[in-house]
Amino acid sequence: SVARQQLGDTAIIGVSCYNSLELAEAAAGQGADYLAFGRFFPSQTKPDAVQADPELIREAKRRWPLPIAAIGGITANNATALLDAGAEAGVPSVPPGSSGWIVWVLMCWQKTSHCPLSPPA
Repeated sequence: SVARQQLGDTAIIGVSCYNSLELAEAAAGQGADYLAFGRFFPSQTKPDAVQADPELIREAKRRWPLPIAAIGGITANNATALLDAGAEAGVPSVPPGSSGWIVWVLMCWQKTSHCPLSPPA
């Protein structure tokens, strides 16, 4: 709610919930526009980050009508599990514009007809 007050009603505000449905519940209750979970797979960026399971995405989708973003170790080889669990967007562990990034955006687009949370390449 502080972020909303400072950024206004048009800002898209997401909250990193790691592997916690309790954090997601608080974020949803405070007006988050989307929830982010992860890391789902081993990641060189944050190797010590807590592990999240794709089932967490399914449960979040059952509880809240918010888009879900997945983060952490996502590649073209493992992204399908997260999309199948209900993630609408995510951040692959590759540089924007690379082939892995493009594969993620295309997979997301194919599933949802848009990729609302991915930043432009």
